[in-house]
Amino acid sequence: MQEPTFLIMTALAAGAQHGYGIMTDVMRISDGRVRLRAGTLYAALDRLKADGLVTSDHDEIVDGRLRRYYRITDTGTEQLAAEVRRLIELGAVPIDIGQGDVPWQVLADPEGNEFCVLEPRPVYRDTGPVAAVVVECADPVAVAGFWQLATGWLPASSTTHGVSFRSPHGVGPYLELLPAAGAKVVKHRIHLDVAPYPDEDQSAAVAVLLERGAVPADVGQGDAPWSVLADLQGNEFCVLSPR
Repeated sequence: MQEPTFLIMTALAAGAQHGYGIMTDVMRISDGRVRLRAGTLYAALDRLKADGLVTSDHDEIVDGRLRRYYRITDTGTEQLAAEVRRLIELGAVPIDIGQGDVPWQVLADPEGNEFCVLEPRPVYRDTGPVAAVVVECADPVAVAGFWQLATGWLPASSTTHGVSFRSPHGVGPYLELLPAAGAKVVKHRIHLDVAPYPDEDQSAAVAVLLERGAVPADVGQGDAPWSVLADLQGNEFCVLSPR
């Protein structure tokens, strides 16, 4: 599946959308890399309709102009699901982390790092391919204030099972603090990097986080220009210099 086609169908996965809305969503999903012209979009929609992947949903009149909405079909949804199979062909493997009967797929990359391929959800429609970065916590509420300070992000509502935050600009993925299934016993292979704004000081930022309960952590970083800390529940993260 070519990237523009995948992006259009991803934009429609969260619900019916009109042409300009699709173009806007595609630009957001691709982090600005893909900017569809109207002619390109409608030619693609015509092709997707002919293939049975997209269909017209309804029309409305706005300021005297016709606005047509499109939606993804069941066949189109199945086509998106085929991306999971593609990932598996690239080396990912299905994995059981105790998720039970859930509507998303849990996979592991070739080195064993687990990740989830979610079903379409309206809340993630404008995040881009990475919907959320998940940090497992013994008590998400207890560390919520710490991570809001560390990231400078605002409380969000992407999950009902923990706590979430998002950039104050309303773009990019969510940070989700979710309850851990068990005690943390080894260093996480994937961690967060946070960085002060260009006019802020790294040492001052580290000092503030230490005052709020962070502790220095040694993950073998050696003499690095960044600081490695752990939050109140042992989750490691790096504080970079302003960049």
